[in-house]
Amino acid sequence: MILNIGEVVFDVFIDNYTKEYKQSFGGGTFNVASALNKLQENSVFIGYVGGDSVGNEFVKLTKCENSNYIHVKQVFDRNTPLVIIFIDENQNVTYSSFCKRTADKVVAFQDVEPFISDSKIITLGSLMLSEEIGRLFADRIIEYSKANNIIVAFDINFRDNVFNDKQEAKEILLQYAKYVDIVKLSKSEAEFITNELTLNDIISSLNKIFKRYYVTLDSEGVIVSYNNYVKKVDTISVVCNDPTGAGDAFFAGVLSQIAKDTKCIYDINMLCVAALYGNIAGAITVKTVGTTNAFPTFSELQKEFNDLDLSKMCYDYKLD
Repeated sequence: MILNIGEVVFDVFIDNYTKEYKQSFGGGTFNVASALNKLQENSVFIGYVGGDSVGNEFVKLTKCENSNYIHVKQVFDRNTPLVIIFIDENQNVTYSSFCKRTADKVVAFQDVEPFISDSKIITLGSLMLSEEIGRLFADRIIEYSKANNIIVAFDINFRDNVFNDKQEAKEILLQYAKYVDIVKLSKSEAEFITNELTLNDIISSLNKIFKRYYVTLDSEGVIVSYNNYVKKVDTISVVCNDPTGAGDAFFAGVLSQIAKDTKCIYDINMLCVAALYGNIAGAITVKTVGTTNAFPTFSELQKEFNDLDLSKMCYDYKLD
């Protein structure tokens, strides 16, 4: 089982080009859990929502069909995180986050305990790390996982206005990313973490920090690194209609493959196979406007994968 612990976020999308507006529930770990569920992977999401009207609506949602994988509680003295997502005419995305002192920071270990022993992989959300109570919870999860040979996967998922300032965010995110088994970050997040601008310099810096990581490059694929052995995995060509959720779909595709054989985390070539599944999942997602509705099914993912030649999609990445 893959256990996903973290935030449910109320996402408001504003397309500055078409002037269209929409809203939905998202959040990094919730999206990953939803994408895994659609891939028919044994997956559970655990998180807290606020005692506000948004939290009330989400609780109602979990009582609908196909929501058995979602386990949430309401915290009535806190709100549900809100993120406003602006999309420009070039599909560039910017975020305004309202995620301070929200319910996701106070998940209790006792609510995770019934699921943790059956987990092969645990994904942790990054928003909880902005408060000490969330960091103490993350410490306990990582400590338990290390003692019981459970893989911990972590998406940097940096958002402005969540931590007190960017320097604090960088220090805390690095502190936790160093102790997990798999780190996933976008190129812009990698630039933020390393203070580097070129891909070569970014990779050189990350190799000194992380043992195993993925850096997503949007339409250019992904960098995969394990023990300083670096490869690049291309993706399929699609028309992007909505980039929202692509990174979460990618991570779900990766984790769905690692869950089939957790020993593959010690094999760079198998990590690349997982990356190709992730790339395909992300590419399928961006073709459709929306998030959870855009995630691919397992049959859609496998059909695209079967049409590809891995040897032509994956190759060594040589640093200058």
